[in-house]
Amino acid sequence: MPNIKLAKNPGCYAILPKLSKDALEKFVQDTPCIGLSGQFRWDDIQPKFKDFNSNLITDFLLLCDKFNKSSYLRIIGGKCSPNWVKEKNDNKMPILWTCGYLDYWCDFIGEIGGKLEEYPVSCIAITGVGDKDGMELNTKGFNLRKKRKYSPSALTTAWIRCIDTFRWAFQSSDKFIALDRPLNNGFGIDIINSIVSDCESINIGIGANWLTAKKGKFLDIYNIITQSSELIPTYFRELCSSRSSRFSGTFDSGVNIAVSCGASVLEVHKPDSHNLNSIERANNLLGNSQR
Repeated sequence: MPNIKLAKNPGCYAILPKLSKDALEKFVQDTPCIGLSGQFRWDDIQPKFKDFNSNLITDFLLLCDKFNKSSYLRIIGGKCSPNWVKEKNDNKMPILWTCGYLDYWCDFIGEIGGKLEEYPVSCIAITGVGDKDGMELNTKGFNLRKKRKYSPSALTTAWIRCIDTFRWAFQSSDKFIALDRPLNNGFGIDIINSIVSDCESINIGIGANWLTAKKGKFLDIYNIITQSSELIPTYFRELCSSRSSRFSGTFDSGVNIAVSCGASVLEVHKPDSHNLNSIERANNLLGNSQR
């Protein structure tokens, strides 16, 4: 593979578990990962329309600073939308590709970006138009086209609006979008290709949140990530710890797949995040642009 485009802070990022303050600091102190990955819910940060609890995020960023770790920030909208947003949609899941939802989400991201301006955010996930932390939409049980005013162009336009919002709100951070087939019946590769093309033109990174020791399904998405890695930073997030049977192999095998696809950032679950030899090996491989 030719030289790949590295993230500004390449290496492994330990996914933070829910622990007491002292236990969390011990977790951070002991991990050889170069960074920490923190995930937060929209409804926890903005429980009411004018009520922002940004301390949840600033505490995470201060923890990174205290232990000289880079930061990977992920904020989940979609199913984690606050009740005041759901109330405007008859207390149901918001329609993620319409202005009624996007206006609130994009305003929220802009506001959070302003509140975090004094805190360095190394990497941030571009989220908002998926149920959780990627592009996937749970379409089971209803007809998207008839009941939710869905069209591929509407979903693509919504993602591009999200991308532009994050670009403005977090100008100095590496930004990544998690690729996935938006519709769980397998459709959506045209949407992915369109968004990736836009990302390549404006230096937005891409990746996936389901790395294991075997590639399994979605080989086309692995190929997209590999091909794009020469132009933009790419990443992977472990689906689960390598101790789980779902991982289908060793942590080192999963790292090898990420590296072969050109990734320079890898989010890692506990206890993989504290395996000294494997994390040091991964940090070295992820930080090498010549593979």
